[in-house]
Amino acid sequence: MSLLLEFNFFLFILFNKKKMDNILDQCSIKELILFDVTKPMASSSTIITIAIGAVILNNIIYNIVLRNSSSEYVETLNDEQGSEFDAYRDKNISPAVLGISEFINSGIYAPMVEELFFRFLFLKLVLIKIFKFNFHTANFFHAVIFGSLHMTNAIVADQEFNRTVLQSIMAGFGGLISGYTYKYTNTILTPLLSHFINNMLSAGSEFIDYARYYERIVEKFRILTSV
Repeated sequence: MSLLLEFNFFLFILFNKKKMDNILDQCSIKELILFDVTKPMASSSTIITIAIGAVILNNIIYNIVLRNSSSEYVETLNDEQGSEFDAYRDKNISPAVLGISEFINSGIYAPMVEELFFRFLFLKLVLIKIFKFNFHTANFFHAVIFGSLHMTNAIVADQEFNRTVLQSIMAGFGGLISGYTYKYTNTILTPLLSHFINNMLSAGSEFIDYARYYERIVEKFRILTSV
């Protein structure tokens, strides 16, 4: 996820002093953690259960999308993954380096930044508290923006187009689900936890796939050089 567009959006708010002052007035630890500061947040067991449920639901939607896609489209996605792996290999990126990078950037950094910016700042403070959207409208709108901004990965992260489109669609669904878990459990910890889990699983899958690809390439090179 490119932080450039997020930063530009933040500057838009910054230059509107009245709105910026309103946002700063809302920024407390309690306001950050709770969706509604007048209500208690859900129990730890509820937070964990719903976070895991959100991950499962998101992956069910992902599999439904793939199963209803044409075989040509799925093949295109696989080819694009191969192209991305070729690019990694050309840059001499080992599976270990990719794995560490994915776990840190996608698994830890991205969830923290995106939950704070989109769920807390954009959804709760800007759309609901400042612009007075009702929750369902705000949640849908913020999910669309959240998903759409993932399209910047096609440029910033050198991702292939079709894989980026699928990622953006799933990010939109994920944002919608996260918004509801945020409100239902009354804490940002729930979408943050589900985001951590989902991205860690994705990072792990990317690492395993690239490690297998890398091993095949090394083996082919060994065979060719031994002939």
